[in-house]
Amino acid sequence: MRTVRTQNGSVLVVTLVFVAVFGALAVGYLAASNASLESSRLYVHSRRAHFASEMGLELARRILPDADVAGTTTYGETLAALATALNDQYQATLFHGAAATVQSNCLMVPTLSVTLPEGTARTRMMIYATSHDDYYVWSEGTFNECRQTLRLRFQAERDMSLLTTFGVASKSRIRMLGNAQIIGLNDPQEGSVLSTTMVTLDPIDITGHVLISGDAAITNPDGTVSYKGNSNIEGDIRIGVREPPFPEVDTSLFESYATAIVDASTDTSSDSYLENIRIVAGTNPTFTGHCTIRGVVYIESPNEVHFTGGADIIGVVVVEEPSGVTDFATHNITFNGTCSAESVSQLPDLPQFAGLRNLDGSFLLAPGYEVHFLGNFGTIGGSIYASKMDFSGTAATTVRGSVLNCEDTDFTVGGTAGITIDHTGINDPPAGMIFPRVLKYTEGSYLE
Repeated sequence: MRTVRTQNGSVLVVTLVFVAVFGALAVGYLAASNASLESSRLYVHSRRAHFASEMGLELARRILPDADVAGTTTYGETLAALATALNDQYQATLFHGAAATVQSNCLMVPTLSVTLPEGTARTRMMIYATSHDDYYVWSEGTFNECRQTLRLRFQAERDMSLLTTFGVASKSRIRMLGNAQIIGLNDPQEGSVLSTTMVTLDPIDITGHVLISGDAAITNPDGTVSYKGNSNIEGDIRIGVREPPFPEVDTSLFESYATAIVDASTDTSSDSYLENIRIVAGTNPTFTGHCTIRGVVYIESPNEVHFTGGADIIGVVVVEEPSGVTDFATHNITFNGTCSAESVSQLPDLPQFAGLRNLDGSFLLAPGYEVHFLGNFGTIGGSIYASKMDFSGTAATTVRGSVLNCEDTDFTVGGTAGITIDHTGINDPPAGMIFPRVLKYTEGSYLE
């Protein structure tokens, strides 16, 4: 039998080899674990920094669109208005007594801080202007060693949401009776209506066989849309909506075109052709003949102007805005018979209409006046703005724009009257209407 001999210490050597191998593996695993933990820690910290930078952008999204920048004419004035808005709302809370300040073309916002379990996240925010219409929000969030910077762009635009969202908008109650209707020509939503009155609990009051093709909206959160009979609101009933701004009106830009005088000596009983007329205050004319009108009709105040024989208008009707309390008994306009009204852009290319042809978008600008539409009006080539209105009888019209009632008086559509709204091509403010400037977020401008 053969005897196998082993060398002393070989088991120890093998054991040491295994110990070394497993030790190396343990060190490797430990290093990998530490690296993973460090990576996880950095990831968490980077997300905290991202959260801090997003906090600055969210602050901008809240403040900038609602800030009152309507009267600003330079970026410096706009930045100052934004600083005022920020300080009024946040100086005593988020800013801990510090104030947002303007330095050259930059608005510097005090550093914001939020305490988290892992530490404190901080936000540095700046709004800088590159022009009167372009503003960039720069927000840097930091958390420990991590830093994240984000950017948004805002542009100053005219807030025309009232004009583009609603076919009829009134600061008063809207009453619809009989077989009246307000509908959209191209889209049912063009026939949406809005009442912003807060003095009645039924800002929209509908009775009969009435049709509204779009939404019926009111700003009064406690109000209701009251409708009786076989009426139909095809869109949504919206309660407590945000009130979009109504425009201010300036009719003075049309005044210089009104050179032909109409006064008590003017014959208004026969068929007539008129260009760029100025109706002298107190004339109170009734045009019983059929009127063909080209250009501007400028109505001095006070006046009662009646078109009872029908009218063919290519132009715009504007009034001298009354001063003081409005008296509708002496400030009113009536359209009766068969009428039509095309935009000033359709005027012939003649010297007396030079410049006027570019002032399109409005048909009637009558702040302080009550306006009655009694006859069939066909198409109206621009928006309508007045202090009190009614469409009654068989009045039917297609309005290329919107109908705006600018005082808390009354707006009525009755009988078989119908208003069809055509919002095709509404991109710029109608001439004579001044909508406030607002800052709007530019889609796609978010940048990390």
